[in-house]
Formats: sequence, C-alpha cells, structure tokens
Amino acid sequence: MSASIRAPWLHDYLLQIAEENGGNLISVAFESKGRRAQLVKWLTYPQDDDKEVFMWAIISDKVHTVEVRFSKEAVKSLRQNPLFLGRNVTEYRTAIVIIKTFRPFCTRVPQGRDKGMSLSEHICLEVNDFSLSGAFNEPVWGSPRPIGTQSDIREWVQGLRQGGGAGNVLKLRKAANSADVVAPAESVQGDPERAHLEEIPPKLNPRKVMLAARKPVLANPPIELPAQRTEPTHVETKDNSTGVYLRKWKACVPLIVQNQNSS
Repeated sequence: MSASIRAPWLHDYLLQIAEENGGNLISVAFESKGRRAQLVKWLTYPQDDDKEVFMWAIISDKVHTVEVRFSKEAVKSLRQNPLFLGRNVTEYRTAIVIIKTFRPFCTRVPQGRDKGMSLSEHICLEVNDFSLSGAFNEPVWGSPRPIGTQSDIREWVQGLRQGGGAGNVLKLRKAANSADVVAPAESVQGDPERAHLEEIPPKLNPRKVMLAARKPVLANPPIELPAQRTEPTHVETKDNSTGVYLRKWKACVPLIVQNQNSS
C-alpha cells in the first residue's frame, strides 16, 4: 500500500510557497488538487460529544512529515461517513489520507494528548477536506523526518517566527539569483556598440568590415583600354657625316646646273 504515495511532495510544495509568497501566507490560494499521504499520528483526541472541533495530526509523504489541522467542517463531514458511524476515527493509529483544499500557515501546534502546545511556531497545513481511504494501522512507511529539519524550510520558518519581512528570505534569494542570470543579457542590450560587435562573426575584423561598408561602389566601372605602342623617334647625332654631305650636295646641284646653262 505504500506504493499509493508515488513520490514525495511536501518539500517541493512548501518550497514553492516560500519562494513565491514569502511571509505573506494569507495570500496563498488553497490547493485544490488532492494529495496522498500517510496519517502517522493523531495529536488531538476529541470526544464523541464534541460536535464542532478541530483535529490535529501528523502526515507523511514517506520522506518528510508535517502537522496538519483539519477544519471543523472537514471533521464533521468525516464523521458523517457511514464507514465511521459509531466509531472514533482516532481508533485508527495510521491510515492513507487524501487531503484537499489546503494551504500552509504558521502557528504553535499540540504536542499530543495532554501535553500542551509547542513553545515555537511550526509550518503546518490547514486542511478543509480530507478522507481516510485504507491501510489502517499499518507501520509507518519509510523513515520520514520533520519538514523543519530541511535546511531551506528551516530558514524560512525562522524568518516567519521573526516577522518583519524576515519570512521573505527565500523569495528575495530567488529574485536575486534570477537578476544575476538576466543581468549579462541586459548589459549587452544597453550598449549598442557592444551589441553590434556581438553580431559580427568571430573570424571577421570589425574595422575591416566597417571600412568595406563605407567604400563606394560604382554603378559603371571604367573600362580599361590596352596600352598604345609608340614608335621610337629618330634623333640625329652630330657624327652623321654622310647625311650632312648629301644634304650639302643636294643644295649645290641647282647652282652647278645653272652655271652649265650659262656657259
């Protein structure tokens, strides 16, 4: 029958409340989903003629235990169950209990039959609907420990006892851790130049990329023409005696012809 409690849930449930609501337990909504546990001990034993009474007990999820207070309406409804007519439910030392419509609160708790109340407040569950569904008088399943021995829950409960906002210790810690995770992303978004560099692939030089972006691109690039070949020019040198002689001879020919005609 212990397999009916598939997984421990008390710690996760209370930790979520501590991180989301902190010390403001009055704002916690009642949990409507039914949860299974083992009722391991009764803390109060009302008489049959006590018509409207709270009942206290300890329940376990096989790993942790927590005190619960069953409301007057829940106790009255259980007593009307035909299974328990004419019997006191505290005759069952242990049983599978299904609790619904519950939420945590912090208060002093009964210590047992005629033992008075605890000196300090405990984290407890206020239960407005419950039923006992079998496994009566079986041994306690597992080796459960009080939920207050868990370090994070113990720190939260100490804050609740202190008051003045100290019960927000786990809520503030979670917010601080979330801020540390978000901070690096926000610092990049707040620095446009850094955000631009983050977008450039690692292998590219940012300066070269920016210079390349600024370089104008011509719509019609110039056409390169082939280089023209130039003919070498002849330079007459002073020592060209033959050429000088011919030019002088040509200049003298007309005079010779003229003289011959005159003769």
